[in-house]
Amino acid sequence: MNDTALKQFGENEKYILQTVKQLNKDLSVTGFEILWNGNAQTAHQEIIFRLMEIIQMIRKSPILFNAWIYRVDIPEKSMRRILQQTDETLAMAHAILERTFIKIMFRNAKI
Repeated sequence: MNDTALKQFGENEKYILQTVKQLNKDLSVTGFEILWNGNAQTAHQEIIFRLMEIIQMIRKSPILFNAWIYRVDIPEKSMRRILQQTDETLAMAHAILERTFIKIMFRNAKI
């Protein structure tokens, strides 16, 4: 995420809540969920950490993992680039959160 988006994410509980709800909707195929403690200051870090835990568990089941990534809508080209990263789990968590947050920002855009 760029700095402006991160700032909005960190300061706007409405966007955080909507992002967590969307993450959980996408995660519904896996049986996992993201819980947010309501602290806007730590939300980004907290969500990234939980996504990393989930990624590590779900990667053991390629079919489940692929179904989840498909729902999140991470482009195949991006996934190939992520899988070449030194810390691919962290890169994947950031990509999932960023893609989900972009969905939320588009839904909230006043067009």
